Amino acid sequence: MIKTALPTGSFDQFLSSYEDDR
Repeated sequence: MIKTALPTGSFDQFLSSYEDDR
């Protein structure tokens, strides 16, 4: 799992986009 210094909100959107892009 890649951990970044992004805010929780942005990270949540990132996860949604990442999972949706798979």
